[in-house]
Amino acid sequence: MSPREVTVTDDIDLITDLDAQDDEGLGWATLTDAGAPDQIVTRAMVLAGNHDGHTVALTSGSGRLRDVPEVRLMNLAALTPRAE
Repeated sequence: MSPREVTVTDDIDLITDLDAQDDEGLGWATLTDAGAPDQIVTRAMVLAGNHDGHTVALTSGSGRLRDVPEVRLMNLAALTPRAE
């Protein structure tokens, strides 16, 4: 049996363009772009991105995400100061 090829997109919870932002500067994605939409919940940390890059993000909003078409994302890496 040959080893299965794994790409970074296999591990991403929510496929999205990290440069896409709404009017408030938050990233966004749709649940249809999630590998397991039922596991994407409000205030959850997810791995978001695509083959160009990925980041840990926090989903925002209230209520059940399956009731809305878009998921808003706060990029946690952008909030973390870098060590120099």
